[in-house]
Amino acid sequence: MERVDNLMHTGLRIIQDDQYFSFGIDSILLAQFSQITDGDRIIELGTGIGAIPLMLCSRGKEITVKALEIQTAVADLARRSVELNNLTAVIEVITGDLKHSSVIFGFEVCDVVICNPPYLPLDQGELSKKDAYAIARHEVYCRLDDIVSACKAIVRYAGKVNIVYKASRMPELLTILKDHSLEPKRLQLVQSRLGKEPHIFLVEAVKGARPGLKLLPTLIMYDGNNYTEQMKLFCFPEGR
Repeated sequence: MERVDNLMHTGLRIIQDDQYFSFGIDSILLAQFSQITDGDRIIELGTGIGAIPLMLCSRGKEITVKALEIQTAVADLARRSVELNNLTAVIEVITGDLKHSSVIFGFEVCDVVICNPPYLPLDQGELSKKDAYAIARHEVYCRLDDIVSACKAIVRYAGKVNIVYKASRMPELLTILKDHSLEPKRLQLVQSRLGKEPHIFLVEAVKGARPGLKLLPTLIMYDGNNYTEQMKLFCFPEGR
């Protein structure tokens, strides 16, 4: 069933549908982790229902965002959310396969690439019976190397690539990034509660940069059933 929800603290609204994978905390964290400046040209690969472009626009920066989504029906939801919030001059939703990113967008055309890719290979975990869920969770249409290759192709030299990913696959992602001349420069682990192992991490890589990684304080999300003060400050910073 389709519904219109408030998008966190942004003052914007987003259209969601129970048939498809809704946006989650990973998208919120990735949007807040990504450092953007006025004038940035941003591309999101695999936008889903378009939550991240909307959250980026809520910061009040003078940016443009192109959001790519392979599933036609899901891209349509994202497109209608953009129209609902009168942001068609800022956000363009494009239906297409990220493996063809350089054909769709061109080479080295953006300042920032953002991606929340599927976390699981096809041979790990149980595939969802709902295709949209399977595509969001498993590498149905693309592998990790495909995603990183696309990021490298479309981001300019010294541009940034921001990804959220499963913590257990960190060595794999960092290796592939470096193999594609995308040098990891900022990294933050995320764990649900104090004493738990990190389950995801956020990483920013810079194209053509020299080695040198800044490891940020681990983000702890919950204290009991409530967000920690650290999490509140991360997700709802004043003036950001």
